[in-house]
Amino acid sequence: MKEDIPFGFTIFFNKTTDLQTILARREKMLKDFFIEQEGNKYFETLELTKGYHKLKDILISTHQNPENVSVK
Repeated sequence: MKEDIPFGFTIFFNKTTDLQTILARREKMLKDFFIEQEGNKYFETLELTKGYHKLKDILISTHQNPENVSVK
């Protein structure tokens, strides 16, 4: 994959933690995620969408691509 491809994925596999706990932590992690460098935030979450068609446990996140933003 290259930097201009707007797609990525993460798979969580856990046998010991309750599924609802994992789903809630995943959502919080994505909402709070960014990289700060010299006062600028990169990869901030712009949008979170829960579910995809009949799959309720899917969470789709859209993040700001720093290559598409001019830094002030």
